[in-house]
Amino acid sequence: MIYFGYTSYSFNSFDEFEVRLPESSHNDYYVWNHVIPPLIAMNQDKYRIAPVDVLLERGTSFIFPIELHASFTEWFEKRLMDSFLDVHIPEKVLNAVRSGQAKILAMYNEARTFEYRGPDGGKCFIYDDFLKFTERHRIPSGALWINTENVAFHDEYVSWKILRNITRLSQAPFEVRYGDLNLYFMQSIRKLNIRGQNMIMSNEFKKMEHGFLHTRQRVEIVKLKETVRDFIIRADEIFETTNPEKLFLCMNNTYRFHRLSLVVFLELYGYINNSIVSFNMQNPDSIIFNNEVWQSTWENIKQKLPMKIDDVNLFDNDAHYEPGSALSCDSAGIGIQDDTPYRNVFLNIVTETLADYGDCEFITEKTWKAVVSCKPFVVLGKPHTLKHLRKLGFKTFSPYIDESYDECESYPERFVKLCNSVAQIGNMSNEQRDELRKHVVPIIRHNLSVLATTVPNLERTIYEMADGFYRT
Repeated sequence: MIYFGYTSYSFNSFDEFEVRLPESSHNDYYVWNHVIPPLIAMNQDKYRIAPVDVLLERGTSFIFPIELHASFTEWFEKRLMDSFLDVHIPEKVLNAVRSGQAKILAMYNEARTFEYRGPDGGKCFIYDDFLKFTERHRIPSGALWINTENVAFHDEYVSWKILRNITRLSQAPFEVRYGDLNLYFMQSIRKLNIRGQNMIMSNEFKKMEHGFLHTRQRVEIVKLKETVRDFIIRADEIFETTNPEKLFLCMNNTYRFHRLSLVVFLELYGYINNSIVSFNMQNPDSIIFNNEVWQSTWENIKQKLPMKIDDVNLFDNDAHYEPGSALSCDSAGIGIQDDTPYRNVFLNIVTETLADYGDCEFITEKTWKAVVSCKPFVVLGKPHTLKHLRKLGFKTFSPYIDESYDECESYPERFVKLCNSVAQIGNMSNEQRDELRKHVVPIIRHNLSVLATTVPNLERTIYEMADGFYRT
């Protein structure tokens, strides 16, 4: 069993507990508790959560997780913190790390580069700040591990090591790994669903001067709706044998411009009324297209906002909140909570979190939901997203669906090509779509098998950290 230690923690059962951010760290709120607690709850055969004081008293080895919010690079750029991580890792944990009883796992929950602009405008590496932390606290080599969700992190990390003349493994002050958190989440929650259970997260936030303070997270394992369990178990059979009522599923609960553009495309070409689409945003009047046709189409969409599929209470980063105000966000993790939309569509149009430019590649739960729901899909994301899926052992849908968009480095070109792929399917006759379905069903079943049996990179990292003396 691998133990994770928390300093502020209350426990009802392994199926119901909560973690809090200690008040002593509330001034440096670039850290939150978001993914490790639910991951522990869903994998109780592998992990346990416990108070740090209890683990120290027992002499039990443990991992101390630190989850870095996606906006934490802004704290560096704005020089809002004095000493990176210091207020979030108490001295008693540092002593345990130095003695070999504990290791630190720093989770970066979004795919961002580890770079920021310094006071002089020059490039700085967050790796240097991790290095300073290890030197400041005499952290032994191999005791600090960093997990990033940026698929393309390797070149950046190697460049930094060369810059700092770190050429041998023994010289590395910390370990850096890529770990796909969302794949691990989706695999874990699917196992729960098959057993008739679901995972619920309840979060509390407080609006602060420089962002949101995540004060509390409650995790609970509850009973799953029977219709959802039935769908999860039979999703491949349902797709193979049922004629869906709608063409496309396109979920866009959080505003991004590429998502807005995709919704405009669906409206412009007459697909939206034959699809299941969600979309909303703050200040829709702020969006003005240079193209008159697109602007006119956008005006039509604004009259339909908010376009909702379910009633999940979502946390809106773009909304305006007064400093000091408290907020809550109830989320059923990243699983499928309502099976109805997934039963009734032919193709899932996945609009990923990142889609335009930059050095990060990022695959979220949106893509993995498409795999679990056993639908063919296209992905409006970063270039080579489908290529990365194939590297992991999954299959994509070429030549039955045109996937040439995935190779386009240019976002505008990639967007146009993806829309062409969608239009090809949208313009098919029912007989042509039936023929397409026959070809893609074996791919869907292969992907479901891979998702169920693969060992996620993040799990490998945790076991690599724990190897030798954390497993008992």
